[in-house]
Amino acid sequence: MKLPILKVKSTGMDMTPKIGAYLDSKMSQIEKLLPKDETAVSLSVELEKITKHHQNGKIFRAEFNLKVAKALFRAEAVAESIEAAIDEAKDEVRSELKKYTAKRTTHARTGARKAKRLLRE
Repeated sequence: MKLPILKVKSTGMDMTPKIGAYLDSKMSQIEKLLPKDETAVSLSVELEKITKHHQNGKIFRAEFNLKVAKALFRAEAVAESIEAAIDEAKDEVRSELKKYTAKRTTHARTGARKAKRLLRE
């Protein structure tokens, strides 16, 4: 399943093909964690240069909003380069998505265990 990026917004900086390719490569890591049966998936990405007059320091921001069914996963990161900000935000979304899928699996297994126990009785 290809992760649909609904909107990529760039504020205060140019969205170069290099940044777009880097973003696509990082999003493929998130695609692997998505539930296979889920069709209602959308992603919104905002990349921003926070300040116009500063040249160094944490001046780049990346924000991801991933919606899977009724769950919303949001991550925001500020770093010294746009690539580092993308990496930090991607890692945060990945950890939230892992927790979500683990929780869904645990609930499904708990229900299956209860049903099996009832069938034994």
